[in-house]
Amino acid sequence: MPNERKSEELQPLPVKDPYSGLHSESVYAMWHDPMTYDHMKMGPPYLPELKVRMASTDRDSVRALVKREAQTSPVDQILSHLIGEYQGLPMAELGALLACLRAAAMVHQTHHWQTRGLTFYGDHLLYMRLYEESSSFVDQVAERAVGAGSHLLVHPVIQTAQIQALVKHFCGDILTDPSPDAYALVSLTCEARLLTALNGVYGMLEQKGQLSNGTDNLLQGVADKHEEFVYLLKQRCLTKVSYDRRSSAK
Repeated sequence: MPNERKSEELQPLPVKDPYSGLHSESVYAMWHDPMTYDHMKMGPPYLPELKVRMASTDRDSVRALVKREAQTSPVDQILSHLIGEYQGLPMAELGALLACLRAAAMVHQTHHWQTRGLTFYGDHLLYMRLYEESSSFVDQVAERAVGAGSHLLVHPVIQTAQIQALVKHFCGDILTDPSPDAYALVSLTCEARLLTALNGVYGMLEQKGQLSNGTDNLLQGVADKHEEFVYLLKQRCLTKVSYDRRSSAK
């Protein structure tokens, strides 16, 4: 019937979900119809996919870098000093690890504010991701340190002094004015040294017989996340990529 055919023709097209379908694995958000685009729900339309899939070869490369860092930097001595400041408290290793995690997050957050130049947009997002995704593990390690050890392992005076020393160790000469590429290298070195410290903490707790299943799972999760960070920072140090489609169109 003509009327029925006309009504069928006027049926609205189905709305496509930009977060599913063919491109969901490679695109976080795409350009949308401006009449239906909701930035509060969908976010900026030019952001890249945030998921990272690391191949086994990538993880091997990250672990090789951490191993080299362990051989050339004084992380083991620094870690022993930090643990000693807790004067024999049980699970003092977690207090030292907590300071390392907080110091690394502070370095990344500062780079988030400081970065500039042609790679500003991508770097700004990268560093924000690093410190924001660190926060949940900082909280979990702190709670584990208090629950399995002592509330003194998160003492603000001790933690602040340790974080200050670690940030200076990670950043080197704080009076210099690093380039945006140098920020990435500092963050990469920071993450490699953090993973070295994490490996040390894991080994110490295992040797003492204090590595419960819960603590083991927690430390493995921290290691997995920060290996991902090393991978991302390695890519940033090797290549310069702007994630803003507006700048690439120029």
